[in-house]
Amino acid sequence: ADLDGNARSDVLWRHANRIEHQLWLMNGPEIIGGGPLEAPAKSWRLIGLADVDDDGRDDYVWWVKNEKRIEIWTEPSPEDAIVLPPHDKKWKPVGIGDFDRNGHADILWWDRSAKLYRIWLLNHFGFVRDGELDPVEKGWKLVGTGDFDGDRRTDLLFRSAQTGYHVRLLNKEFTRREEALGQTEKGWKFAFTGDFDGDGTDDLLWYAKKSREVVIWLMDDGEADAEAVLGAVEKRWKLAGVGDFDDDGFSDVLLEYKSAVAAEVWLVGVGE
Repeated sequence: ADLDGNARSDVLWRHANRIEHQLWLMNGPEIIGGGPLEAPAKSWRLIGLADVDDDGRDDYVWWVKNEKRIEIWTEPSPEDAIVLPPHDKKWKPVGIGDFDRNGHADILWWDRSAKLYRIWLLNHFGFVRDGELDPVEKGWKLVGTGDFDGDRRTDLLFRSAQTGYHVRLLNKEFTRREEALGQTEKGWKFAFTGDFDGDGTDDLLWYAKKSREVVIWLMDDGEADAEAVLGAVEKRWKLAGVGDFDDDGFSDVLLEYKSAVAAEVWLVGVGE
C-alpha cells in the first residue's frame, strides 16, 4: 500500500487487539515517517488499504460492523471521510479492488443469505452502483484477489478442497470465464498475490510450512504459466505481506521477525 504517494509501498502494522495500528512510511528500506493509527472504537475494523478517491495514495477502509456501514478515510484521520450507505446485516466485506477499471477501488461483499458475491462500485464521491456475481460452486472459498489476466480489472481466486484452486476472471458484467489451476502439493499454502515479474499481471505466492520454501506461480491470462523459486524463510521469520518497496515495477516480499519489532524485505525481480 502506498499511503504517501511516493510510488513506494508503505507498511501498516496491526496490534493483536485489532484497535491499535502503527504506520511506517517507506522510501525503499528507509522509514521516513509514520506514527500510530487507532480505531475509533472496538467495533471498527480496518479491512484494507486502497485508493478509493484516485489521488495516487491508498486510503483507509474501515468496516463499522455494529452500524453496518463502510467508512473510508483519505487521511489517517476521519476528516473528509467517504461514508458509504448502510448494508444488509447478512453482508460481509471480503475484498477490495478496482472491478470496473475506473481507477477507484471498489468493495466486494459476501451475501450470506443469498450465497452470492456482490460488488459495490465506487468513485471519489462514494457509492455508484452495485452488481451481482454468478454463483460459485458449492465448497469454493474466496482466498485472494488480483488482476490475473492483465486487463486492469480485479479478479477472484477460489479454493476448493476437492478440486483445488480456481481463478474467476471478471469483465464489466462481472463475468468472463473461469480457469482451473488444480491442486498444490501437500503442505503448500497460498499466501499473497503480487506482480513479481513486472508484466502487469498479478502472480501467486506460495509457502511450504515444513520446508519454509517460497515459490511464485507466474500468471498469464488467468493461467499459471511458469514457476519461480525464491528460497526458504529463515527460522523465526514469517511472511508479512507484499508491495513494491523500491519502485521498480516488481512486487517485493515483506518479512516479519516473530519475537521482536523487526522486518526485512526481499527485493524481487523475476525474469530480470
